[in-house]
Amino acid sequence: MNEGILVADSQTKQLTMANRAICEMLGYSEEELLQLPPQDLHPPKYHPKLQKIFEKLLKRERPSDSDV
Repeated sequence: MNEGILVADSQTKQLTMANRAICEMLGYSEEELLQLPPQDLHPPKYHPKLQKIFEKLLKRERPSDSDV
């Protein structure tokens, strides 16, 4: 699998899984990635969008393409 995948808990906003591809892409071990808040993987200008995605997930709504 060449696609980088991260899984986060929508309530705690903590990363819960990182596959090998994303670890190689970002240069972190899985253990290191799971200790980081998702915001640390995005430039600050995207933090509001990330917050909006988590809010929609908590409401069981599907984030739209414009949210990403």
